[in-house]
Amino acid sequence: MDRTCDWDGEIRLDGGTLEAVEPCFLVGPLDEQRRDRIVETSDRHLRLQSFTARRDLYEDSSQKAIVLRIRGGPETRLTVSLRLPDKVSLSRTLGQLAESGEMLFTGPFPRESAMLHRLVFHENYHTAFRWTDEDDGQAVNWYYVRVVQANGQMAWSSPIWVERRPT
Repeated sequence: MDRTCDWDGEIRLDGGTLEAVEPCFLVGPLDEQRRDRIVETSDRHLRLQSFTARRDLYEDSSQKAIVLRIRGGPETRLTVSLRLPDKVSLSRTLGQLAESGEMLFTGPFPRESAMLHRLVFHENYHTAFRWTDEDDGQAVNWYYVRVVQANGQMAWSSPIWVERRPT
């Protein structure tokens, strides 16, 4: 099923503050009218325009996201309202999103949908570590970083090649 779908919507906060917005968009298509963009933002809302393109409905995975850093409590309410592809909305408190994620459907299957992921608390969002390579430096070594999140999801880096520095 081929379909390119335009999205226009906003996210509003009641009882909290939107401290940061981190768009995670892939590039494409080469059409400025369909470029992913945050149109406006304030400490209580943001408006975005985007698009999705489906080629193989059952094998494509979403490659777009917006990460929000929110200051609020369990009663802080997050509302997502779409103008496109259809006029729909979804509202949840941070307390509800701490328990589980939620889907926003734009119509019956196989129409487009969006996911409000389960809340990630501040102490689980950032980490730091230090590691010292104990190798003698005579051979070329490679390393990679593998991360396991508090929710069990994983990410890993490409190999990092380390060679002896010429003296």
